[in-house]
Amino acid sequence: MQFEQHSELADKTLGERERAVRELVKPVREKLDSFDKHVRELETKRSGAYAQVNELIGQTQKQLDQLRSETGGLREALRSPQVRGLWGEQTLRNVLEASGMTEHVDFIEQDTLDTGERRLRPDVTVRIPGGKQIVIDAKTPLDAYLTAHETEDEAQRNQLLDRHADSLIAYARNLSSKDYAAELPSSFDFVVMFVPAETILDAATRVRPTLWQEAWNQHRVLIATPGLLIALIRTIAVGWQQEDIQKNVQEIADTALELYRRLGTYVQHIGRVGKSLDAAVDSYNKGVRSLETRLLPQARRIEDLGGAASAAKIEDLSQIEARVQPYSAPELIGSGAETETGEGASEDSGDGENERS
Repeated sequence: MQFEQHSELADKTLGERERAVRELVKPVREKLDSFDKHVRELETKRSGAYAQVNELIGQTQKQLDQLRSETGGLREALRSPQVRGLWGEQTLRNVLEASGMTEHVDFIEQDTLDTGERRLRPDVTVRIPGGKQIVIDAKTPLDAYLTAHETEDEAQRNQLLDRHADSLIAYARNLSSKDYAAELPSSFDFVVMFVPAETILDAATRVRPTLWQEAWNQHRVLIATPGLLIALIRTIAVGWQQEDIQKNVQEIADTALELYRRLGTYVQHIGRVGKSLDAAVDSYNKGVRSLETRLLPQARRIEDLGGAASAAKIEDLSQIEARVQPYSAPELIGSGAETETGEGASEDSGDGENERS
């Protein structure tokens, strides 16, 4: 009996302890469940993101393969001298148009110069202020350059780039031998050799830093990439703008001179009008004085004798005292019109005295 009581008490105590333990670990279990759920969600998202990354890598690889194929095709196309020439000429045309100065810089493409002994055909001749011209030829030496980028051997690459620099100098020497300055008197004593990409010139100057100076000093050839050519064209355009401004200044000066001449003619006309007005006033005043001194006395005698009793009385007339405004500007004083007006006034004084006498 006592054993059963102890057993029941032990079971009861054990149950209470189990409940206490459960209550104690319940928050931890809930946290673990929540953490497990969050981990499963993260794993699901990671799997989806990993799949997207794989898909993006696949698309990128496909685009790289396509780009590699297109680049290889472009490289093969640029190995053709005809294609390279067309590319250089088109790039040169684009640079001239992209400079935004086509309204101020007049350039002619493929202008044939027949000297009798030979025919020259520069890619572009650019007209600049003063009647001068600049000759531009587009050159695209790419054989050694492209091969250098295909090799992985550093020494061989440098040899190919050195050969590339030699080809640029050879083109400069060839342009110098054409002597455009002698065949085209309006041309400067140098020629612009246009290279359609900065990297073409950079690769050559990397192995031969004095290449640009050599082409200029020895052959009078200016090697120009698109950036340098745009700067040159914009400088020429500024020259055109200055010439346009100079032309406008000359036109303004010519217009001002013509205005001055026309103003002189106008002043002469106004002077003649003033003289005519003064003459009319003088004639009117002479008539009034003649009326007062000669006619009215006779008429009053008729009134005194009663011969005009039924007629309206003759009204008196007054002289006009206003005169034409004389010139006051220094430029107009002493003009022919002013002198003539003064002479008219002098004659009027003499006539008045004669009338009164």
